[in-house]
Amino acid sequence: MQTLKNNLKWGILGQTIAKGEIFIYHLLLPLILGQYGYGVFALHWSIGLMLVQPILELGLSQLVAKWTSRGQLSVKVLAFRYQKIAGSIILPVFFMIGYLLGSDPILLFFLGLHLICNSVQQILFGVFRGIEDLRVESIVLPIQNLLSLCILLVTWSINLKEPWVAAAGIAIPRLIGLIWLLIITNETKSIFHKNDEINFRLLLKEAWTLGLVLVLIQMYFRIDTVMIGYLVDEGEVALYNSAFVVVEGSFFLPSLITAALIGSLSQTNRFLSSFQKGIKILSISGVMIGFLVSFFSVWLFNEFYPPEFGKAGNLLQLLSWAIPLVYLGTLMTQSLVALDKQKVYLFFTICGLLINITLNLLWIPEFGATGAVWSTLITECFVPLACGIVVFQEVKKINLKRF
Repeated sequence: MQTLKNNLKWGILGQTIAKGEIFIYHLLLPLILGQYGYGVFALHWSIGLMLVQPILELGLSQLVAKWTSRGQLSVKVLAFRYQKIAGSIILPVFFMIGYLLGSDPILLFFLGLHLICNSVQQILFGVFRGIEDLRVESIVLPIQNLLSLCILLVTWSINLKEPWVAAAGIAIPRLIGLIWLLIITNETKSIFHKNDEINFRLLLKEAWTLGLVLVLIQMYFRIDTVMIGYLVDEGEVALYNSAFVVVEGSFFLPSLITAALIGSLSQTNRFLSSFQKGIKILSISGVMIGFLVSFFSVWLFNEFYPPEFGKAGNLLQLLSWAIPLVYLGTLMTQSLVALDKQKVYLFFTICGLLINITLNLLWIPEFGATGAVWSTLITECFVPLACGIVVFQEVKKINLKRF
């Protein structure tokens, strides 16, 4: 109990500062880049997060946390080995396809740099989550995000307003943060360490399901932006994404709480108590934050943004009600991981993605960004509900075993 409280204390402090800084960063981007420039950045950003980052991460940070909590500390070496292989393949493909489609190569470079640095960082953070210590993560993230914000403000002051600047402002501090993290944790040699082939195969066998789930999750979070870009235009992308980043900024809380709980959720004798705490915290906070975002959404965009972003306030008002659904859904899906039910998680995520894409194809051509918002809300109703049914069935089994 005391460990959970300490984790929450450190995590809430660090993540609140870090997410607050990066939240301000993304709120400023539409003002700095304008509607078209922000649309270009948001479209490339979404493609990178949707297709490249999940392949680099493959759910390894969650598995590193779980395996570390069970005393298997060498798992990080196996995770680094996978990232070396995956990065050497997916990043050149990403650059080549983007360049052939006419994307700015500087923008592609900084996006790629951010994606690889962030993926390696997550492995190291997974080690500390596994031993239920969020202090390092809570120190590194605020510092590097503050540096990102400073870079953005400096470039704004000298009237440098290109989409690649937004990517560089995130990527360069991530690189500095990663180098610092490797030094203070003395993990530089782990990246190049040779490891047992059998253990590596076992890791991949468990990780591929989670990795595919992450691709699918990013797809139904980001596919809206990509489909709007191709079915409508970059201007509509800017409207949707400027609303979505406000909602996305609130997602740090369920991620923080489940990160603090993942170690105890992975231990059968502690699962029930940890799950009950998570339900209570996330249900209350999700409803409260969703209401506040909905209440202030129209005022935010009318007061602080140019007139062309006015529609984004109405989009945000609708999208805000995805917040409580995502909060509970995060706990349900992470509980499935802790219960070794990754394939169930995968199945429901595929179903959710298919629902989202189908509704997008039907509604985006006619209703634009508004159609994408409604498809997101329906998807976010389905996935948490379906995963929750399975989790509660497992909870019943655990209760029966206790008695």
